[in-house]
This record gives sequence, structure tokens and C-alpha cells, in this order.
Amino acid sequence: LIRDEVDWKDNYRMCVDCYSKAAETAALTGDYEKMDEWLNIVLLRSKELDDQLRAYYIRVKALASQAEMEPAVDVGLEAMKLVGVKMPSRNVLMHTLFDLAKTRCLMKRKCVEDLLQLHPIEERHMIPALRLMNLLCTISASGKRTLCPLICFKSVQLNMKYGMTEGMPASIALYGALLLRFGFSITEAAKYSE
Repeated sequence: LIRDEVDWKDNYRMCVDCYSKAAETAALTGDYEKMDEWLNIVLLRSKELDDQLRAYYIRVKALASQAEMEPAVDVGLEAMKLVGVKMPSRNVLMHTLFDLAKTRCLMKRKCVEDLLQLHPIEERHMIPALRLMNLLCTISASGKRTLCPLICFKSVQLNMKYGMTEGMPASIALYGALLLRFGFSITEAAKYSE
């Protein structure tokens, strides 16, 4: 592929797209070594946060497709630090309960119609960040299960703050299931599964 420094300087978008697509293709064909090679170049040369998050998303999806759920969650959470989303390494239960209360308070005033009326996300760098966060909601149920509720609550909070994304419905549905798990009423939980 493109190795010339001038190409990266003069044709940045084309270079990032080529390397990212090459990495995706390598992942789809099971050549994870080549995928890592391409992604490392993107991460090394990328100037924009969106491009870094896209590279991390590809890596997380590839790890999840290999049933490497814990490493996938670890890589995803590392990437989320780029947008200021950090997960605790200690007192996870306390943080989970705090974020449960925060999310419940945020969602209690929302009905399904309100959620459907959310504006599409506009902040460019948050589109790949939320795409990654919504993916982490799903895969954390199989890897890093203790963090799954906290990841879900953070995902819902970010979607409510920045706007609707394609993965938001899955995060909202998981939020409803978690409400049941935490002992809240089926009526409250069911309104998020519609």
C-alpha cells in the first residue's frame, strides 16, 4: 500500500481510507496479523480522532469475531479514553450503582416517542465513539460481565447527550433488561424494549 510520507501528507483521507479498508478486508478473510499491521499504521499516522476510533472499532470487532471478548472490551475501553470515557478499575459496583441512578433519572422522563424524536448525532467525533460504545455494550455481556451494566449505562447517557445512533436501540433494550436484573419493575423495564 501507500508508504510514502508525501502521500500521507498530500492525500491523507485516501491513505486512511485505503489502510482502514485493507484492515477490514484482512479481518474478514481471517488474516488478523495483516489487519493489525494496517491498523497500526493508521493509528500511528492518523491525525483525526475519528480515524483512530474507526481503527479501534475494526480491531474490537475482529477480536469479538474470534470470541476474544475480554481483550475486545479492553481494547474498546482503551479507545473510549480518547473521548474522555473512563471505566473504573476499583469499586466497580459503586460506580455501576451511581450510573444506574444517573441513567434512570435521565430516562425516567423519556417515553418511547421521546427517544424516537432524538436528533441524529451531529458531533463528528462522537459518531465513531458511540458506534464503538454501543458495540461494547453487546460484547461486554460475554466478556467483562462485571463492566457490562456500567458500559450500558454510559452508552445510554452518551446517546442521550449527543443524539441518536444506529446502535442506540440495542443499548436501550439492554438497559431495560438490566433494570429487571437490578430488581426494578417489569413495567418500567418493558417500556424500553418496544
